[in-house]
This record gives sequence, structure tokens and C-alpha cells, in this order.
Amino acid sequence: MAELYAYLMNRIFRGFVERDAEILRAVEAFDGDLRVDDDALVFTLPALHQFVARCCKENSDRRVDDGRDSYLGFRKALYGNSTNRALRAWGARVVVESANKDHDLSTYKLLRDEDLEDPRVPKEPPKTVR
Repeated sequence: MAELYAYLMNRIFRGFVERDAEILRAVEAFDGDLRVDDDALVFTLPALHQFVARCCKENSDRRVDDGRDSYLGFRKALYGNSTNRALRAWGARVVVESANKDHDLSTYKLLRDEDLEDPRVPKEPPKTVR
């Protein structure tokens, strides 16, 4: 699971923050609950896992597991690491857009700090993905 989390952070999230054209095209082509909306990457955790696993498979010679156990480990890695601390170093953060008791149905947003001036973004400290 560490491999998918590292790929997410170093390739997907960082690429989105830096407006990498390849990442933006891949997001646009993805058919799932992951999209660019108002210059933010909006996603559910299952869709993010599916997207990261697909991208990792396409860009690696390694076998990538994208099943339920892989997803649960991926989700645990997201919550167990200092995701937002790393993102803040790149000028970004993940916030909860729409919370649900079932974490699989919650929606999250990856925002660049420069976009936080948007009046639709709460001024209070947002809930963060750990």
C-alpha cells in the first residue's frame, strides 16, 4: 500500500497542484467520482484509489492490486500519514467537501492555497484528511 500512497502523493497530488497536463488529462478521461471542479480536484476515496491504481499500473512494470483489501490499506495510509502536512509544503490541502458516516461516500477536495480565497471555501480551519 505504501507504493500507491507514494504514487498518489508524488505523482497525482503533486502533479495536480503543479497543473501537470498529463495528470489533468487523466483526470478528465477518468469515468468515476473524481473530477476537476472550480480548479479543485474533487473525489471520493474509492474513486481516488481506483484512479491511482490505474495510473500506477499504466506507468509501472509492477503488479498493482486494486481490490477491496488494497483500497482499505490505501484508505488507512491516507488517514495514517501526514498527508496535509506534505501538501502544505506544496501550497495545497485536502478538505472535506461533503461528509458522510460512510467514509466511502464522503467527498473531498484537493485545493491549492491560492484558491482558498474563494468565498465558497470555509474561513474556519477545514477538516483535514490525516
